[in-house]
Amino acid sequence: TLKPDSAPAHLNLGVVFLQRGRTEEGRKAFREAIRLDPRFTRAYYNLGVVHLDGGRHDEAEVLLKTALTLDPTHQASYVRLGNLYVKERRYSAALDVLNQAVALNIEDPTAFFNLGLTYEGLGKPEHATAAFKRAIALNPSYASAHYNLGTLFLQQKDYQAAVEPLKEAIRLNPQFSDASYNLAAAYAQLGDRAGAVEWLQKAIDVNPALASEAENDDDFQSLRSDPAFQALTQPR
Repeated sequence: TLKPDSAPAHLNLGVVFLQRGRTEEGRKAFREAIRLDPRFTRAYYNLGVVHLDGGRHDEAEVLLKTALTLDPTHQASYVRLGNLYVKERRYSAALDVLNQAVALNIEDPTAFFNLGLTYEGLGKPEHATAAFKRAIALNPSYASAHYNLGTLFLQQKDYQAAVEPLKEAIRLNPQFSDASYNLAAAYAQLGDRAGAVEWLQKAIDVNPALASEAENDDDFQSLRSDPAFQALTQPR
């Protein structure tokens, strides 16, 4: 039975609503938890996450900062606030809060993943590489970390280094069409036409819109005259 005057009960109810995809009811439950206990850090955090995931960044920032004012050791709020700043390309601000997140928990792969994105945005690929590798070491099943590491190598034109992390991202998530696409691009740059066509086919099977992307992508310049490539990318 839900205790109507219990902030933790409303917090737990909000979590259950989110798990069932009932976002608006979850939001209302978190608000009620805050009304009942205006110093309830986790309620501010959870409501902030709901707003962040819903693209309401201004409200999310206020809520996450409030959580941190109430509890400056709430590590998850630093991570989510850092993620918000990454989304908005406010990389210097992201670096500050994510470093605080890591200081509080050096074993958090999500913090290091967001640090990798931050260092990419700041134009520091070596730092980004180290951060993505740390995220993977902490969570080898982190498909997005493998993907971002491989994509970073691809952007640096280290095509051979890009192959393995991109393959691992696909192994972990076979529907990861962007990883298949970038793996195809790496193979094209390495002169492996068969590999490039194979992985481009897999990418397009999952996301047909990537066909037109590949047609105009300079990474596939060497395949322009290849009949197999043309069959994949030209309108049918």
